[in-house]
Amino acid sequence: LRFQHKPGAETSKAIIHVRMLDKENIQQQEALGIIGVNLIYASFFHSNTPEVFITTLMEHLSTARIEIDMIRVEGPAFKSVDSRVLSLELVKRNYCQAVLFDSDGSVLQAADALYKQNLVVLRGSFRPPTHVNMDMLEQGLSQFKEDLPKEEHKNITVLPDISMNKLRERGEVDTADFLARVDILSCLNQKVLISNFENFHELNIYLEKYANKEIAFVLGVYNLEEIFNESRYEEFPYGLLGAVGALIGHRTRMYVYPGQSDDNEIITIENAN
Repeated sequence: LRFQHKPGAETSKAIIHVRMLDKENIQQQEALGIIGVNLIYASFFHSNTPEVFITTLMEHLSTARIEIDMIRVEGPAFKSVDSRVLSLELVKRNYCQAVLFDSDGSVLQAADALYKQNLVVLRGSFRPPTHVNMDMLEQGLSQFKEDLPKEEHKNITVLPDISMNKLRERGEVDTADFLARVDILSCLNQKVLISNFENFHELNIYLEKYANKEIAFVLGVYNLEEIFNESRYEEFPYGLLGAVGALIGHRTRMYVYPGQSDDNEIITIENAN
């Protein structure tokens, strides 16, 4: 949508990307018409209130019918609004599963940015990113390159992922805290994924939809213990074995970073309990 929010003003833009989930074309057309009207209304009356703007987009719709997986705004009508905050609201309200930011902080569409890319993924809170986080990414990337053909080295995307449940550790999601983490990772020249996935296999299923090449998860040895904790999959119909199968598929591998016990013993995949 390109519009003037008042007479004589410079134009403003609001761009959204949606996935239509209705099975019939006529239903998809109806949903697209509704969200188009909602976008016009939200842009003229709620352009400076991100929470209301996002909820207005989904009025008379549900996530069973449509998913908004990217939003970007610019111009004088949105002068006090950060597109990243709007994206965070999408994930907070379960209007989409994940949003992606480029290394300069701009909002990306995951389907375009990850297509034909090999991915190196590190999940964490990144409050703030630590030397260990960066070393995990560096070592994981190095090992990944050894396992890939040389011609694929130019098609590798490094992807830190912050799970929304990590953002909720302090109760309500702190928007300023969220933006600070994205800013720091951007300063380190890193893309950032914000997702709603609690478990690794859920994130892997999501990424496999967009990146049709190899995926490597870099994780600490304690994360490996979490993955094999059966209690995490009580609500997953296929249990532990199904979750592990969904994680370690034909194109996904894991690189495990060592840890240190209270007795200063180095814990690796070989001696982890």
